[in-house]
Amino acid sequence: MIIILCLLLFVHPSSANLTFNFTSFNPNNHELNYQGDAAPSNTVIQLTRNQQDKEMHWSSGRVTYQKLFHLWDKDSGELADFTTRFSFTINSGDQPIYGDGIAFFLAPEGFELPPVQEGSGIGLVGGDQVVNSTLNPFIAVEFDTYKNDWDPVGDHVGININSMVSVENVTWSSLVHNGQKNIARVSYNSSAKRLSVAFTGFDQTGVIFTQRLGKVVDLKRYLPEYVSIGFSASTGDYFEIHTLHSWEFNSSLPIYEERIDPIVSEISMNSSAPSPSVFLRPVPKSKGQSKVVLGIGLGLGLSVSGLIIGFFMFGTLKKRRIIFQKKDEDEFGAPLPNLPKALPTVMFSATPITMSAFWGSPLADLTGSGRDYTMCSSSSEDAKSSKHTSSSSASSIASFVGDTE
Repeated sequence: MIIILCLLLFVHPSSANLTFNFTSFNPNNHELNYQGDAAPSNTVIQLTRNQQDKEMHWSSGRVTYQKLFHLWDKDSGELADFTTRFSFTINSGDQPIYGDGIAFFLAPEGFELPPVQEGSGIGLVGGDQVVNSTLNPFIAVEFDTYKNDWDPVGDHVGININSMVSVENVTWSSLVHNGQKNIARVSYNSSAKRLSVAFTGFDQTGVIFTQRLGKVVDLKRYLPEYVSIGFSASTGDYFEIHTLHSWEFNSSLPIYEERIDPIVSEISMNSSAPSPSVFLRPVPKSKGQSKVVLGIGLGLGLSVSGLIIGFFMFGTLKKRRIIFQKKDEDEFGAPLPNLPKALPTVMFSATPITMSAFWGSPLADLTGSGRDYTMCSSSSEDAKSSKHTSSSSASSIASFVGDTE
């Protein structure tokens, strides 16, 4: 029995996905973490205080998903694609002045609420980090309803990187005064490295239309490999109600795995090879490394396959030889003898014979005459008789030919 054990390496692309969909929020749902004044209420989440017996000024709150989001792979440098959709309302209750807004954000694990409660940071940053938060990095899409010194006039939607000063913004045609529900979609295209935002706007008659905003940004320059995702909101001297109604999130990050396949081949006359077992070892690879490892794996696989086929052919031929030898023994009762390469030459000798020995025999009748046909005669008389016989025979043949013509 011959056993061959070989390891074949293959690179298989897979993906690290994060997917969830909250069409409403259950207070008993343990997939969400709450900070500050954020809390579930019936089927929604109140991000800032919304209680009749408590002041609504100077309130901040956050909600984050319990699991971290795998934003990019440190070995391959690949970035994830993601899309999140959510619905929310900001209701000022017909107040002429209100604030401050709501934001969707990505930040490192352990990103804490600012120690100082103030509206201008929208629950993301506070104090001297409002305009520069490189020590506490984040990327956010803000729906800002209060004009600070660095903000444009009116309600606006902006893309923020480590600062509440937006790198891109657009005026938001909102209906905050009567609490109209809004729907927004934030998506990231890793190939184009583009962060895009689409959200509802309202004209003066209340008709809904879609507004858009976008910015090219390499997220891995600002954020670690794994990040926390969620929403934040805040109020200051002025307030409003911030309510989250639903949240859906989908992401995809390509990951390359080394697949180690042990191939066990058992060559036996009475048994077949067992099925190989498979082990997976996740090892992120760059695209270039993947091609090299894949080439090595394929080359090794072909070599091992050829070796296995060779062993099988050798075993098969050997088995057929034994079968044929057994068949010969069964038919003839014993193995065939080994013959010599050459047989001995047999030598024959004979005594000279004369026709005189056949006188009175039937051979005399076949000649048609009683002439003397002498063979191998050594006497002169015999030679003369031989010549005479030849001459007579020639005359007979000539006579026969002449008769036939």
